[in-house]
Amino acid sequence: MELKGIESNLCEKQNVDCGSVAVVTLEQLPQKYKVTKVDLLLIDVEGIELPVLRSFPWQSASAGRIFCELHTYGWKDFGYCGEDFRKYQRGHGYRCVDLYLKERNILKSDACIGPSTPVPTRYIYQ
Repeated sequence: MELKGIESNLCEKQNVDCGSVAVVTLEQLPQKYKVTKVDLLLIDVEGIELPVLRSFPWQSASAGRIFCELHTYGWKDFGYCGEDFRKYQRGHGYRCVDLYLKERNILKSDACIGPSTPVPTRYIYQ
C-alpha cells in the first residue's frame, strides 16, 4: 500500500522507489527483551499513531512518559479520526496535551499537531 501526501510511505511490494524495513510491534518488544516498564515512549509514525498505541501491551508493561507527534491529516488514510483517538486516550485515563501545555480536546484531521503527550486525567483540572 502506498500512501501519498505524507512524509513516509508504506509499500506492499519492493520497487525502485522503496525498500524493505524490518517491523516489530510494540507488543512484541517487551516479550522479546523482557521489558516490563518503558521510561520514555517516543512515537513519530506519520499518521498511524492510534494503531501503534493500540499495539502497546498495557496489561504487561507500563509507560512512564509518552511523547507522540500527531499527524492528524494522515489518520483518514489509516481508517480513524480524532474522536477515535480521543476515546482511546480517555479509555486509558489520558488526555492529549501539546508541548505548549494546551489540551487538545478536538483533534481535527487536517493538521500536524507537533509533539504532544498523553497526560493522566487526574492531573488536568476541569
